[in-house]
Amino acid sequence: LYDLEVLSVNEANIIQALNGAVGLVGAVLVTASQTPKVILRRHLKCMQKQGVVIDVACDLGGCIETIHQTSHSNPVYVEEGLLHYGVPNMPGIAAKTSSVAYSHASAPYLLYYLEHGLKGFLKANTKIVANTLGGLSAYNGYITQEGIAKAFNLAFKSPSEVLKEL
Repeated sequence: LYDLEVLSVNEANIIQALNGAVGLVGAVLVTASQTPKVILRRHLKCMQKQGVVIDVACDLGGCIETIHQTSHSNPVYVEEGLLHYGVPNMPGIAAKTSSVAYSHASAPYLLYYLEHGLKGFLKANTKIVANTLGGLSAYNGYITQEGIAKAFNLAFKSPSEVLKEL
């Protein structure tokens, strides 16, 4: 259906992927840190003029050098001949629809938690409910995401340590 290829981030792959491209979606996330700029201005020159650049990570600085935050009321600007979109919280433009979608996506997790309790939930690795331990953010006064704990100078406990306590 779609011609999609996932590549490692390096200069050659970026240039190859952007050569003649009409669209680019940047989606780099580094928890609690400013997003590294992986797509530079010079890379964008490989794209077709009047193409579209979207940076999902714009709220943490963006992974595209030319991006800056915009708003739902003024969402786009042109730079390097490309239409840029840098709205944080993109689902907010369709709040009701995105809330319903989020509720549907999170319902299996809630039901699994109610059936299996916290320990069973954090150990879950099923088709529907997986990597719940990786999603744990805080427990019993500790932050369980190391980057967040460091960024805000808060007490840290690893998710695996939490699991041992349960």
